[in-house]
Amino acid sequence: MFTEEVWVPRSPSVIGVQLKETTDPLGRASDFVKQMSLVNPRMKILEFGGNIKLITSVLKSLDGAFSRFEVSYPRDLGDEDNLAVQLEHIRDCFEKHSKRIAFSPLEAVNISENRDFVQESYDLIISSKVLQPEDAFDGF
Repeated sequence: MFTEEVWVPRSPSVIGVQLKETTDPLGRASDFVKQMSLVNPRMKILEFGGNIKLITSVLKSLDGAFSRFEVSYPRDLGDEDNLAVQLEHIRDCFEKHSKRIAFSPLEAVNISENRDFVQESYDLIISSKVLQPEDAFDGF
């Protein structure tokens, strides 16, 4: 059984990551299922921890673009430290396997009136060259 937030990206060029919590038939939470949605111009789903080459090749097609990387998740997922590890893993996937991406500092915003969900955003720059630490993008 899946518990999934319905999330609509703010712009058609957004690269979004959706975190899902899966539960087994007894209702116990299992590992997060991490998916990346590329909406430009059609939805494409990629799974983290899977085909990093595919992720890299998709990002190459956005060469030179400024986009926003968004992570959203239910606020009640549990241990904040565990969630932080999951988010760091996603960031590592990009930084280690595609050096064309630089992240801005993380900013967190609420995306629902009842505050059941949290949305965290990175601004990112996608470049045809390998980015160095001094190329880090400071935001818009």
